Amino acid sequence: MSTKHAVRTDGRKSQTSRASKSLRTVVVVPDLQVWCWPDHLGVWHTCHDEAAIDVALSVIRTIDQGETVDQVIQIGDPCEMANFSSFRTAPALTATGTWPRSQRRTHEVLRAITEATPNAFSRVVLDSNHLWPRIQAALQKAERVSAGLGDLIGTKFADDDDSALPILSPERLFGYTAAGWSTTGCAYPHDRLWLAPNLAIEHGAKATRDPEKALREYLSEVDANLVVGHMLASATITATRESAGQSRSIFAHAVGTLQRLDGASPSEDQAVNVWGEPTLNSRTRGQQGLTVIRYAPDGRTDPQLERVEIVKGSATYRGEVFRARCDSDGRLLRRRRNA
Repeated sequence: MSTKHAVRTDGRKSQTSRASKSLRTVVVVPDLQVWCWPDHLGVWHTCHDEAAIDVALSVIRTIDQGETVDQVIQIGDPCEMANFSSFRTAPALTATGTWPRSQRRTHEVLRAITEATPNAFSRVVLDSNHLWPRIQAALQKAERVSAGLGDLIGTKFADDDDSALPILSPERLFGYTAAGWSTTGCAYPHDRLWLAPNLAIEHGAKATRDPEKALREYLSEVDANLVVGHMLASATITATRESAGQSRSIFAHAVGTLQRLDGASPSEDQAVNVWGEPTLNSRTRGQQGLTVIRYAPDGRTDPQLERVEIVKGSATYRGEVFRARCDSDGRLLRRRRNA
């Protein structure tokens, strides 16, 4: 087993053309929850996990070099948007400067995924509860976000030709077009995207500490393979359907997250210290990683599901180990001599 740092420079090209592929390869990027905030000493931290994102980008590059990634779907919540949350939030997360810095970093991460998948014919961000709903809540409670609102209205990314869209739309806020992304046009929570007659993906609206229960509920709503986000946990369940004397199996899969799992991200039970900062802890309630699906657009074959787990800044994909170059806050790590 070889070890790779989260950068690959061997220049290897894809050995499989899209025309010769019988299945499409789609990479599903889970909730990113990008958000940057300063502590009382002025040191910046993150709610998203820069180490996990670094590893995820390296794995995506490797997948693309081996078989060509056809589609990328960011399953929603690319940005935490803590300034516009209707829930209790640690005061440090809404400090001056958090929004423009977080907005810019969200755009940078999306652009980095685009650069890692140069041959993809589609990159889509699904609508989610941290996008339009939070923007609408902000407009309704403008007195809570007056500082952030000024930054919002004045933002524009270079090469962004979405001028016809509302200035406060996610497409404009994060420069989707400039970063190489689009949306489905489906409004949350009705954002189910059908990739094939037997495969759908959506952000999801079930947040629970029992992911298997939520996935069972999803499978009771749709008679197809379904991939969902919104939950910290990654889990998969299968079910058997029988019709006209024939049986078939379908799955429901939760993709997990790329946000931090150490208490830095906002939650209903987030602890706060005397400076109004999130209190970190070692308890984890979720899983980080990526999901890769290979499917037939006509739905004649069952989709193939492959999960790549990321644990403490490290992942293994098909015998290769990928390690992050930075910590969760994005500060570069010193490489080990034997790594």
